[in-house]
Amino acid sequence: MARMAGCEKDPRVTVFIPMTGKTADVVSVGLNGVTFYIRRGEPVSVPKAVAEVLYNCQIIFDDPNVLAAARKTAK
Repeated sequence: MARMAGCEKDPRVTVFIPMTGKTADVVSVGLNGVTFYIRRGEPVSVPKAVAEVLYNCQIIFDDPNVLAAARKTAK
């Protein structure tokens, strides 16, 4: 999958997405038209570009001002 997404040469990093009990056990991340599925509750090795997408999503959801601006732009 990493090759199809254009990130096969990226260094790999380990991410951990905690279980929440409210959402699915798997998180899907789209990168360049390729979907990566990451299991919650266990360390998973992913290309750095995939980790960056997760990080950027976390910033949006942690900052209500950024989330509000994103929603306003989407309208």
